[in-house]
Amino acid sequence: MLTLLGKWGNMENSKELAEIKERYNGVIPLVYTVMAEKQVLSEYWPIIQDAMIVDAGIQNPFVKQGIMVALSSACGNNYCFIAHAYQLYNLGLSVETIKELVNQLRFPLQVDECEKWSLVLKWAFLFGRTPGGTVDATDDSHQVICDLLDNNEYRALYKICVVNDMLNRFTEFYHQQIQVENDERFIDASAKLKLPIPELTKYYETISQSDGETEKPVVAICSSCKNIRDVEGKWHALETVLASLDRNSTFSHGVCPRCYKKVVELIDAV
Repeated sequence: MLTLLGKWGNMENSKELAEIKERYNGVIPLVYTVMAEKQVLSEYWPIIQDAMIVDAGIQNPFVKQGIMVALSSACGNNYCFIAHAYQLYNLGLSVETIKELVNQLRFPLQVDECEKWSLVLKWAFLFGRTPGGTVDATDDSHQVICDLLDNNEYRALYKICVVNDMLNRFTEFYHQQIQVENDERFIDASAKLKLPIPELTKYYETISQSDGETEKPVVAICSSCKNIRDVEGKWHALETVLASLDRNSTFSHGVCPRCYKKVVELIDAV
C-alpha cells in the first residue's frame, strides 16, 4: 500500500480508508489509496459513499453495479472497468455475461424491469447526451429517463453518474499509479475481464466523388435498435463502439437477432 508520512501522518490511520477497508471485505481499491495519498479522499469520500454505497434511491445491487460498469467502460483507463466488473463478478455473473452485458448495454435478467433499466443504462453511459444528436434530441432522451424513474431513482442515478465521472477523471489523471497491474485485488481477474476492441469494418466500398474515387469502410447496423455488428457477427450497442467507428464510415443496414425476434413475435400475435 502507498503511504504518506510527514505532517499529514500515516495514511493507514485514515478513518476513510478504515471504513473503505471494512466495506470492501478487508481490501482497499487502489484508487482510494492514491486519493488518500493526494490528500483528497477525506473531502470526496462522503460524496462517493452517499452515491455508491449508502444511497437508498437505487437498492438493487445489479442495477447500481450495472450503471457503474457501463460508465466505467467509457473511461480511458482500463482500471475503472475492471474495478466495477469485478464487483459484478463477485455478484455471481460470469466473465462472458459481463462482457455481453457491456457490449449490449443491457442489464442481467435477474433485474426486475430489465428493459426499463437497459434504457436507463444507455442514458447513463452518455450521461444524458445523444450521439451526434441535437439539443432537442437530448432533451427528449432526458424526458424519457424522467418518465421511467421515480424521484429517488433519478436522484441516485444522477449522483452515481457525477461521482463515477469524478473517479474516472481522477484515475485518468493519475493513470501511471492507478493501473490494474498495480492493484493486487485485480491481478488475477484483469486478464479475463478486459474488453477486447471489436473489428467493426465489414468491408470497404469504393465511392465516386468529384475529386476521384475513395474507399469508405462499410459497417453493419441494425435498422431498428442501431446496434453495430462486428466482423465476427456479434452485436454491440452503438454507444459503446461510437468512438471506434471511422468518421467516414457508410452503413449496411440489417436486423439484429433480438429485433428480428420482436418482429416475428409481433407478426405471430397479429
